[in-house]
Formats: sequence, C-alpha cells, structure tokens
Amino acid sequence: MKGLAFFLMALVLSGFLNFILVVWAKKKPKFFFRIGGIAIISSFVISILIIPEIVISLELRAILIGSIAILFFGFWDDYKSFNWKIQILFQLFLALILIWFGFEIDLISFSGRELLRLDFWNFVVFGNYFSVISSLFIVFWLMGIINAVNWLDGSDGLLSIAGILSLLAVFFVSLRPEVNQPALAIISLVGIGSFLGFFIFNFPLAKIEAGTSGSYFGGFLLASLAIMAGTKIATTMVVLILPVMDFGWVIIERLKEGQSIFKRDDKKRHLHYKLLKQGFSQKQILLGYGIFLSLALLVSFFVVNQTQKIILLGTEFIMILFFMISLSRKNIFKKMQMNFKKILLNPLWVIIFVAVGLIFFSFQQRKENRNNLQLNAQIEINQKKISSVQIVQTPEEVYRGLSEVEFLPRENGMLFIYNKLSSSPHVMRDMNFDLDFIFLRDGKIVFLKEKVSKNFEGVIESPIPCNQVLEVKAGEINRLKIKVGDQIEIKKGNYSNF
Repeated sequence: MKGLAFFLMALVLSGFLNFILVVWAKKKPKFFFRIGGIAIISSFVISILIIPEIVISLELRAILIGSIAILFFGFWDDYKSFNWKIQILFQLFLALILIWFGFEIDLISFSGRELLRLDFWNFVVFGNYFSVISSLFIVFWLMGIINAVNWLDGSDGLLSIAGILSLLAVFFVSLRPEVNQPALAIISLVGIGSFLGFFIFNFPLAKIEAGTSGSYFGGFLLASLAIMAGTKIATTMVVLILPVMDFGWVIIERLKEGQSIFKRDDKKRHLHYKLLKQGFSQKQILLGYGIFLSLALLVSFFVVNQTQKIILLGTEFIMILFFMISLSRKNIFKKMQMNFKKILLNPLWVIIFVAVGLIFFSFQQRKENRNNLQLNAQIEINQKKISSVQIVQTPEEVYRGLSEVEFLPRENGMLFIYNKLSSSPHVMRDMNFDLDFIFLRDGKIVFLKEKVSKNFEGVIESPIPCNQVLEVKAGEINRLKIKVGDQIEIKKGNYSNF
C-alpha cells in the first residue's frame, strides 16, 4: 500500500505541475511548449526527498544530482539549442557522476556462466577505486540510452509510454528474490507516477512536450536503475529495444549518406516520422508503440532465465528489423518471396542447424549437471579442512543456489561471494534439505544461523554487513564447533566429493 501511496503522490504532483506549466506556457514564447520535463523531474526529486522509507544512498544521491543537472541543462538547451559537442560533454558528465558515486558493472554473465569480467585495470582517484573497462561500459550504456529515449520526443506520448513501461519492468525486476530491492521498486513507482502525470497533458494532440530535460531524464533514470537492479540491462532492453533499434537504424542511414551522426537530423528519419509519412496519425502511432512495448513487457514476466531472455530479444530484433526494412524499401516482401527457395537450399543452413543443435545439447547437458555441486574450493578453519564447496558469484548462480541440488553430503557446501558489504539476504526456495548459514566478512565469521528448515518462508540475513555466505548441511556448525570470530581460509582448486 505504501508503494501505491508514493506512486499517487508523484502522479498528483506531476499532474499539478504540468497543469501550471501548460497554463503558463500559453502566454510565453514557443520554446516554453517544451518545458514539461521540469514537472517530471521536479515531481520525482521532491517525492524521493520526502519519502521517509527511502534511504538516500550514494547511488540514489547520484541520480538526484544528475536529475537536477538535467533540469537546468535541458531548459537552457531548449532555449539556446546547444550544438552536439556540448550535449555529448554533458552526457559524459552525467556518466561520470554515476561512476564517482559508486555505479559499477563487475561482469557480464550468461546462464550462470561468467563471460567477461569488467572489474580490472583499476586506478585510484582521491582514495576511490575505479575500473577503466567498467567505467567505459557505463559511459556508452548511459549515452546510448539517453539518445535513444531523447529521439522519442518527436511524437506525442511516445516518451511517456516508453518511460512508464520501462520503469514497470525495473519495478518487477526489483521485487524478484535475486534482486530483492524494495527501495528500488518504490523509486520506480515514483518515476512511473511522474511520467504518468506528464502523459495526461502530452497525449495527442499534446498541450506540452518534455523537451530536452524530460527526454534526457527518462534515459538517465532508466539507464541508472538498470544498473542498480543488479545490472539487469537485458531486462531493460526487452522494453527499450524499439527506440534503441530506431536509434541504431538512423545512425546507419546517416553513415551510408556520409552525414554526421551528431548533428541535428532534418530529414526526419526516425520511425515515428516514417509512420507519419505513411498516413498514420499520432494517436495510431502511440497505440502501436504502446501495444508492442506492453506485449514485450508482458512476455518478459514469463522469462525465467537468460537463455529465454536472449531468445525474446532476438525475436523482437527480427520483427522490428523486418518492419523497418519494409518501410525503407519498396516491394521488399515480393523480393523476399522470390529468394526464399534460394536461401532455403543454401548449404550454409545445414551448418547453422548443426551449430544450433550442438548449442542446445550443450545447454541441456549443463542443466543436468546443475543437480550436482561443481566443487572448486576447499574451506579450512584453524588450519583444518572442514568442507569442499562450490563458489558462486554471478547473479544467476546466486539466485539458483542449492535449489536444484537433490542431495548435499555432510562435507560439502556452497560459498556465495559478493562484491559489496550488505546483509546478504537469502531465501529457502525449492530446497530438498535443511541448512546452516555462516555469514562472513573477508573470511571472518560475523554471524551464524543454524538449522533453517527447507520449508522456511522468509529471509535469512546477517545483522552485520558481510560479503560472503557459506551454506552447509544443517548440524555442521554444531558438529564442527564453529563460532563467531573464527577465521575461515578459502583454498581454490579442483576437489571431488569426500
């Protein structure tokens, strides 16, 4: 109920501020028509600051500072129309704010497998550690999303509907057990309320537009929350893939014609402009966008792993690509039909089918192997071996935990390693045995929780911040006489069951 109250607070405040701006803008110069972003940002910032349940963390402080900076820059840009160099520098400034206040992307994983680590090549600035690769990834991610969302403001209602549905995706992701960030869910609801209050006045034919401040804020907020939600970039992309592909398509067309990708586009190449040329009204375009993005969001609720998420993104990509091609070329479907047999009979398809079959077999084999622990480390306490464990670190591995293991030997366990200190909340989900929990901070035991039932409903967490959690079979803490303050040594290697 509290979350709904905060949503309504932001909605009412945003709607009221937009109403005031609409009345005020009628008597002002034309550029005041594009100041709806002031209401969106103001309602969001004010709501966040007065909600007592939200703790202003470093990451949230970065979002608030960036939002206020966008408010002033966007208003001035709508008045002055800055050139692309100043806009790029400002976007880089926003990315640096996030990085300075602790935003980071440690690794890229797929289906529990670590593909690429980004937390290396570090440097120190005023006592803070930063990763070059992670920082560059954040810069490109933020700038890409800001510009993709910014270009949606060319047709009434598109920015609002994309912002609302994308924030809904973040809202549901933040409530999942592997993320478990209620504060992030509240922030998302506040953002939804702010955009919805603006949408009332931005519905075709619009009485006010978001302008640079509103569109920049939409991209900035979505990009930031995606990282805060455990780097759920793929989840955010499920909803934002249409504007992102439109962004990429326009860039490709500009490059083909030898035009700068940074300067203002006077040819109106964006998808909504092409649809207007085809005779669609702004209401019809808004309805089409809304239906497509809503279906993408709805399907994403049933996606339970990254493999399915990639399949969903791939399906969206192909559908949008064919639609964009059909708008750019004449008789495209007739040409496709003529070449269908030639494509189908190409020997290359045999190789593709074999490769897809091998990949599918590999995934199935990995799924079967999950029923057994992949022991890769040995735990010692007081120089005495106590357990051989599987170390897990990626978000997917952490979420899966021991839920798929049918039997846990007494001498085995699972060690969860986190990059930040927290209460390390754990849940008992689809478990086949009872557990003991050992919470550690850099190898030192700070809290113990014994004999947690496999049917326990709730959250097991440490009252003291920690960054490691060892799960072993119930009774092991008592049998091994483990106590708070003991130092545990982790020796990596390959170990079989003892």
